[in-house]
Amino acid sequence: MKKIIFLLVFNSGILLAADYSIDPTHTRVGFIVRHIVSKVHGEFKEFDGSFSFDAKKPENSKGKFTVKAS
Repeated sequence: MKKIIFLLVFNSGILLAADYSIDPTHTRVGFIVRHIVSKVHGEFKEFDGSFSFDAKKPENSKGKFTVKAS
């Protein structure tokens, strides 16, 4: 079974209702793959993303994230 974990960390404290873009200069997209007894770490250099957060109705929030995996 494979797991994908998506984690957003914000420095601003409070997330207000608005549209946001992922800043590639302050964002890192990485992964860890288990291989036999060790773990292999990797990082994606090319990615883009945005999301819209609705504080009054969080279920209406949405996001889009793409990674170039060549």
